[in-house]
Amino acid sequence: MSAVQFCLSAIFKIDNQKSGSLMFKVSRPFALLLAAISAGVLTVKSAAPSLAADQFFFIKPYLQLGFEAKKDSPGMDIVWFSEEAKHKWQLRYTTAKTKEGKESVAETITERMISLPGFVAPYYKVTAHIAKLPAGQTFNYKVFRDEKEVFAATGKARKESGQACRIAIFGDCGINGEGQKKLAKHIAKSDPDLIVIPGDIAYQFGRFSEYVSNFFPVYNLDPAKVLDPVSGKTSTVSSATAEANGDGYPLMRSILTAGVIGNHDIALSGMTGTNLNKFPDALGYFIFWNQPLNGFGDSKELQGKSLPYLAGDPNRQELFKKSAGDAFPRGANYSFDYGDVHFTALDGNYYMDWTNPKLRTWLAEDLKGAQSKTWRILVMHHPPFLIGAAHETEQRMRLITDIAEKYKVDMMIAGHAHCYERSYPFTFAPKDGAKTLTMPTEELVAGNFTLDKDYDGVKKTKPKGIIYVVSGAGGARLYPINQQAITAPGSYMCKWDCSTHSFSSLDVDGKSITFRQITEDGKELDKFVITK
Repeated sequence: MSAVQFCLSAIFKIDNQKSGSLMFKVSRPFALLLAAISAGVLTVKSAAPSLAADQFFFIKPYLQLGFEAKKDSPGMDIVWFSEEAKHKWQLRYTTAKTKEGKESVAETITERMISLPGFVAPYYKVTAHIAKLPAGQTFNYKVFRDEKEVFAATGKARKESGQACRIAIFGDCGINGEGQKKLAKHIAKSDPDLIVIPGDIAYQFGRFSEYVSNFFPVYNLDPAKVLDPVSGKTSTVSSATAEANGDGYPLMRSILTAGVIGNHDIALSGMTGTNLNKFPDALGYFIFWNQPLNGFGDSKELQGKSLPYLAGDPNRQELFKKSAGDAFPRGANYSFDYGDVHFTALDGNYYMDWTNPKLRTWLAEDLKGAQSKTWRILVMHHPPFLIGAAHETEQRMRLITDIAEKYKVDMMIAGHAHCYERSYPFTFAPKDGAKTLTMPTEELVAGNFTLDKDYDGVKKTKPKGIIYVVSGAGGARLYPINQQAITAPGSYMCKWDCSTHSFSSLDVDGKSITFRQITEDGKELDKFVITK
């Protein structure tokens, strides 16, 4: 038995009868650390799960859209994780309209036991639901455990139609790496109202342990503290000093963040299902994200074809399902409104058959019901169109472009290719017979393009067609661009960069969107305007 196997045997129940079942008492932060090391995705240097070492929280509070199916819900969820049960939790909050000396209380507090396959002891996911907040305003909230205040932060409420907003979008991010941290600094400086992450959220396999080691320490880290040598008191450092430190930023406790499922979020599993024997804490996506349950649910018709599905020991599958609750599998596809934008988040993984009439009807009805919104944006992990060399043959999401065009989608924003790409506005017509989805991943959907090269995003700002963006340079290793695709006749990409990490920043103000691509050094890589 190797040293790592010995350590892991102290954490996980070993299925092999010859190995026995070693159950030493170790801390769960250490357990998750060793699990990540064993997967080959974490080094000791990058570990330091500072969030897990807190006295009261395993994961500190962060803002979520909530499970409510209504697309324009005025409320939100605030979520945190604890290592202990049987505590009395309470969340109190104030807004600009709150009378002095008064506090409102979250309408519901729910606690779900997270007992993932292989872990010795469970965690406890606590969700505080606030039914209504003044749209677009900041609010202050405090978390109490057993009547003691243990956390406080300021949050931004959801914006409604008619309110301008700034949205940050970036995919392929959670590796706990330097590029990711540099980018997080400039995301924090841009002060967005909403963050959307189109897939591959926690590398390498989307495991619970990888969220703890590679995602939350960067996007929900406590502000650094300094010791005053004169008074001996500890205080929070200034924002400038915190940025210089560059380890992570307290974004998620104050800014609504939405995730979209990618291929690394399902343990790189395709048509064989996510194997919980091999990855006991896989599919962390369905544990950590509270997002609208207005997608299509489980059914015999879709199981194994157009929904994420499980493989491995049935008992492990049952443990995972109880931990995920209603979020699995419905949370893989959903939609919501923010300001003047309607977002539809789509699963583009290998098991998805977007020729299935049930799926297509759901998407069409969702977009049809969003015609009153000024803007309609589809977000997904797998781009319908790209020139990144690593994934250029994966084109299955082209199969929904006819629906997107019919219901006047303005932009499709994806990740998957670790670079930045922006297309000309265009319409696409698949050739006859091209709408049959084939497996495995090389799904070449041939068709005809009608490019709008008159649009320049500066003087001519009303595009004819959909603009396709790849914003997958969020922190993972960068991918090269296929140079031949750039110069090929009829090339549909007009901007691209694979030299630096970057994120998309959208300023939405009525009938105008100003789109900027910002690098890890804070430089403007691209800028264009869309108007109506």
